[in-house]
Amino acid sequence: MQSAVDISVVVTTYNQDERALTLTLNSILQQICTSFEIIVADDCSKIDPSPFIHRFFDEKGFENYSIVRASENIGTVANVARGISAASGHIIKPLSPGDALFGPSTLANIVQCCNEHDIQLGFGGIISYLSDGSFSPYNAPRALDLYTSPKQDSGDVLRSHILKTDWIPGCSLFYGRDLMLPYLHELADRAHVRYCEDLACPLSAADGVRIGYLGEPVIWYEMGTGISTSGGSASVRRMYNDHHNFYHYLPERIVDQQVACRALRAFSLREFVALHTPFYRMAQKLKLNQYAGSNTFDMAPFEKELHFFNACRMDVITQ
Repeated sequence: MQSAVDISVVVTTYNQDERALTLTLNSILQQICTSFEIIVADDCSKIDPSPFIHRFFDEKGFENYSIVRASENIGTVANVARGISAASGHIIKPLSPGDALFGPSTLANIVQCCNEHDIQLGFGGIISYLSDGSFSPYNAPRALDLYTSPKQDSGDVLRSHILKTDWIPGCSLFYGRDLMLPYLHELADRAHVRYCEDLACPLSAADGVRIGYLGEPVIWYEMGTGISTSGGSASVRRMYNDHHNFYHYLPERIVDQQVACRALRAFSLREFVALHTPFYRMAQKLKLNQYAGSNTFDMAPFEKELHFFNACRMDVITQ
């Protein structure tokens, strides 16, 4: 591990395709105007990705990276925590293979935002992409005014998460190392949440932590591959198992017991619909359409970032 940097990028892997990992790592290496390190946290993939990662960085002439590999599969939350524990930067940006930083100054913009506005937990926008070459915004959370107000009400933020399920996606987050680690350990050890690391946000809101909004996209998101958007039955059950444990943990975690009980009742209904009726896929498609917004999305304002994204994919295309 080399000296401390402005920001650490924690890339979590588990049985990922090397092409997806190449895209993600390329987007980090092309960052400018800030110092960074890369931590690859592997959750005991069936094939150890370390030889590929070492070879990739050797070819790029990049040395400021580390690989931490779990000896058994521990789940996303604990794996992110392991990656953060190995980081030297005070600011963390998590990434998953297949996703890419939005532009060459994304890390620099995150660092500036955190330092100038004293933000310990924040998020930016998301532009999703599909294999057919199409792009669309992923407008989550929808209630952005909660985060842009100079007098943020943490109680309103908490209720927006646990009652209205207006979550902040984990892929869009950035945060202080020392702030996030305890929340991830709490999720894993006390709430028994294995995959949904974004549930740290309502916990932080319950503690009155201000959540900042960068005001611009931070990530190109590969739609349809993550646990929340893939739509597969196994992914749905994993997600709902995490949320089941989280909502049952809430009454011992938050002060307002009435809100905790309301949230648990509402979740129990959603859980029944998702796991025991044929209506879940219909509801999920409707929700994704709400996040995507207009069907006519103008990419013209992001011409520079699109060029950056395509340049990051060049190695992938030639593999």
